[in-house]
Amino acid sequence: MTLADLIKKADGLSEDAMLSRAVIFRYRDDLTPMGTHVDLNDVLSGKQQLLLQREDSVVVFSKLALKEHFTIKISGEVNNPGYYKFVDSLHIEDLILMASGMKDAATFQRVEVARRIRGKEFNAADSAVAIVAQFDIQSELKEMSDFILQPFDEVTVRKSPTYNEQENVKIDGAVVYPGTYVINSNRERISSVLQRAGGLKPEAYPAGAVLLRKHFPMLLTVPCWIIKCSFMPINLKTVLIYKAFNARC
Repeated sequence: MTLADLIKKADGLSEDAMLSRAVIFRYRDDLTPMGTHVDLNDVLSGKQQLLLQREDSVVVFSKLALKEHFTIKISGEVNNPGYYKFVDSLHIEDLILMASGMKDAATFQRVEVARRIRGKEFNAADSAVAIVAQFDIQSELKEMSDFILQPFDEVTVRKSPTYNEQENVKIDGAVVYPGTYVINSNRERISSVLQRAGGLKPEAYPAGAVLLRKHFPMLLTVPCWIIKCSFMPINLKTVLIYKAFNARC
């Protein structure tokens, strides 16, 4: 039996078969294994008639299996960041949809794409290690940009500089309305929160107030229960006098 007969008996080759090189594993007369390669183009065209031997094993490789799996990455303010399988003709908007859309904090401006430099000749004077570009996209992702993604591109969706999640402070003790209050500006002060809480009760002792402040670890790998607290004595009478002085000025 020839190799062409074997291929015919196997109902031919698949579409992704690598025709330029296949490998035949066989045993020598002393039973030591060996390998030899063959060009399947010559076999299929009849140019080469290769006779098979007993115990031969023929391996036809897939062109797809011989390539690194192409991926693209999206990170930042999207609902499902991570790596996705690359396919041809993908736009930035397509990848955002694959990542289940953008978060509420996302901005449609300055969406950044970082691209590998592939197949470039070495130049000692060239220090570039990546190609970076920024784009503004439509809010409803209707109009596609002309930029086509390539394998291993990394897309980053930034957080809007004007977006802030609510941050809370808690006031307790001898105030009219104790409880949790949302910080409403970067200039929020103890005096303004105290005013929102209805002020001090008549029996309050302003000089004996205490500020409890939590200090969160900077490293994300530190367990969340390692949170330090500091106690800072404050005189609310002085705070209120300072507020009244600033109001007159």
